[in-house]
Parts: sequence; structure tokens; C-alpha cells
Amino acid sequence: LTAYITAHLNVEGDVFQEFANESYWLKNENGEQLLQDFGQFTVGTVDIIRPPPDCNCINTARMWYKNLMKENLIDFGMAGWMADFGEYTPVEARSEFSARWWGNDHGEVLHQTYSQEWARLNREAVEEAGKLGEIMYWMRSGGVTSKIDQVMSWAGDQTVDWTQSDGL
Repeated sequence: LTAYITAHLNVEGDVFQEFANESYWLKNENGEQLLQDFGQFTVGTVDIIRPPPDCNCINTARMWYKNLMKENLIDFGMAGWMADFGEYTPVEARSEFSARWWGNDHGEVLHQTYSQEWARLNREAVEEAGKLGEIMYWMRSGGVTSKIDQVMSWAGDQTVDWTQSDGL
């Protein structure tokens, strides 16, 4: 049995509602919680960015979300999951844990970095559970370092119909 997960949580969902007032979320350029329109619903995005190596800090949002993944995917017995939408972080997004070199390009760098961090977070959850090689997770987005952390990647759903080129 496989599942689906993303770090973009529906604002009407129980998990988001319970933790909406925590400092777990990416911010917009004005320092407010970043909310994105995903078409049929609105999401808040977990700030999963690892702090820079010279920062004496911990990203509690990253730890919280990794624990949610372990409890609700791994401990539940899932054989794997699609770790989706790492690429959906807009350039207006801001992380509390940007590295010193991000500067004025913060949004563009975060957009590129987020999918790499998403791959790393999924791998960390599986490794820490002692299940690497047993659990398969896959993703369509990535960056320069993502291939180190991905178990499998896929091209995505370029079309949304059941034609021979995209159907089952």
C-alpha cells in the first residue's frame, strides 16, 4: 500500500488547523504566513529548510513534519509514498533558515532549494526509521543534490487523461 504526501497543507485540514499558529510555516515577503491557492483549496507550506551549518539553531518545523511522516506513513506500515510538490514553492516565499549567501535572491534560491530539502527530509525519515531499502518514495521535482536523497523520480503527469502515452 502506498500513500501521498506534500509539505503544502490544506488550511482547512486538521493538521494545519492544529498548528496554524506555530512558527512552522514559510512566510511571504511581508513576514506573514505564506498561503497559496492550489486551485480548489488554499495551503500553507511547512518550512523544512535545514539551518545553515554555522547557525546554532534547530528548525523545529522540520523535526515536527519529519515526525508526522514517520508516525503517519512509516509506523502505519506504508510500503512507500509519492512525495509531491517540492517544486511548488513560489519565489515570494521566505524561510527563517536561509543561509547567509541567499541575499536579494532569497526567493529564487529557496524555490530551487526547497525540492532538494524535501528529498532530504523524506530520506531522513526513512533512514531514521531503519527502513531504507524497504520503503520506496518517489518525487518529480528536484535539484542538483536531490538525486542523492531520492529513491526514485518520475516525470510527472504532463497530461491528465487516459491516453496510451499517460494512462495506466
